[in-house]
Amino acid sequence: MPTRRDALLMGSALAAFTLAPGANVMRAFAQNSVPVRRSLATMKPDDPDLSAFREAVGILKGRSSGPVTWQTLYKIHGDGQVFNHCPHGNWYFLPWHRAFVVTYERVVREVTGKADFAMPYWDWSADRNFPAVFAAETYDGQPNPLFDQGRTLANISQPLPDQWVGPQVMDQIANEPTYDLFGSFMLPGQDSLDLNWVSPHPWKSSTQGLLENTPHNQIHNWIGGDMPTAQSPRDAIFQMHHGNIDRIWAEWNHTGHQNPSAYARDPNGDPIYPAAYWADMVFTDNFFYPDGTPWSPKVTDLEDTEALGYRYDFPQVPQEVLMAIGPRGDAARTQTLAALADRATGAAAGTTVTPVEGTARLSEPLWITVPVARETIAAIAAAPRGSSRLLMLAAPPPRPRVLAIIRDIAYTNQESTSFNVFLDRPGLDPSASTDDAHYVGSVSFFGPSGHAGHGGGTGDGMAGPGVVLDLTDAIARVYGPRTEVPEDLTLQVQPVPLGPADDLGEVGTFTPTSVEIVTVPA
Repeated sequence: MPTRRDALLMGSALAAFTLAPGANVMRAFAQNSVPVRRSLATMKPDDPDLSAFREAVGILKGRSSGPVTWQTLYKIHGDGQVFNHCPHGNWYFLPWHRAFVVTYERVVREVTGKADFAMPYWDWSADRNFPAVFAAETYDGQPNPLFDQGRTLANISQPLPDQWVGPQVMDQIANEPTYDLFGSFMLPGQDSLDLNWVSPHPWKSSTQGLLENTPHNQIHNWIGGDMPTAQSPRDAIFQMHHGNIDRIWAEWNHTGHQNPSAYARDPNGDPIYPAAYWADMVFTDNFFYPDGTPWSPKVTDLEDTEALGYRYDFPQVPQEVLMAIGPRGDAARTQTLAALADRATGAAAGTTVTPVEGTARLSEPLWITVPVARETIAAIAAAPRGSSRLLMLAAPPPRPRVLAIIRDIAYTNQESTSFNVFLDRPGLDPSASTDDAHYVGSVSFFGPSGHAGHGGGTGDGMAGPGVVLDLTDAIARVYGPRTEVPEDLTLQVQPVPLGPADDLGEVGTFTPTSVEIVTVPA
């Protein structure tokens, strides 16, 4: 019987290779010679691509001036506690970071002369341990350019846990049909293509999707050092981490899921908003070519990886499978969910908003009672659950879907804290297992709070981030065998230490403004 992994590894036809202006060394390529990005797990320490990356990092770190240095590259993202161009907590997160990794990939090709270089990636869902080639202080008797001494070694000596990158989390990400829930939502109130909507100042944040909020954020914080900061690309593991985020997005598209650009034009070619605000955004002067000249890609220029000069080695999806599946995603459903999750104020039909007073602390989890229709809970409990690993090849069983959007969260000490969310669990405390049937998911926040860049609402006028959690599976697990269902559900937020280190810092707090329950009909 096919597994999810079998299904996900189907898909991708070769496209023409487009050369980038300013990257002279790339012109040696034949039209269809598209370099393939590969997992670090398949590479020996002296693999040509890994060796080229190591060499390039060393060269760039050794440059004190010029249009392209290690410093000029990482400052595209940010410096110290101040973020620059990078978007987090909104729907430009995936395309912007794709362009950022491509910028590095082109520079490596140029400075090493390896025209077929393809950026490796760290598949942390399959390889849970921190990559040894980045952890070693020396390589071949010399200082290792890939080593960063600021990392939280007590953390990275431990494998990544299931609640961040395990099969249940990755299956949910892979099978999410809606871009916004997969790749984060647009900012509330966006009404133009102004660049301030990409990385707004003062900082505003939208609802983060599962890919960003869980594996992306948790791993940044778990590594420590530069990685939880605005200057996270100072650590060369950044590119391996975001290479994997990019691969997951590419897989999601190759298995039939659609980006907002699919709904951005009417039959006459006229823009349909808000999807056109995603598709038509231009990251003006955010990036540069290897010769230092500006590169300003449009979001739709970033959807085809092969046009950008690389690909992932996905086997082809049989045509009969694609025809049976049809497009993964529905325009009306996507627009409805986007409107529900991105609204700045007020409630829409079919939703309930519960104001929240209180703060989740290590010693005192936050309990939030939210109304969910009994008939909805009963329908979820009664529906056949099926197997998420087969959703690529068969439609999921029909059942309602219940989403909890926790809004405007003020948080502290996010670099040392993970926030575990449970549903109706008796006797909750920090020892509660994430294998528990009541467990919903783990959320985290990337970037320092309490400053004028990215961060959580802290009473200084900044809008804190929101997170969206799918309660459907937890409802089915907790209430599936029962004939009686409750009139209300209780969400519980339990802060826990991020890792085993004694010097991580104080466990943080989590203070939301409200919880909105969105019921999506079957």
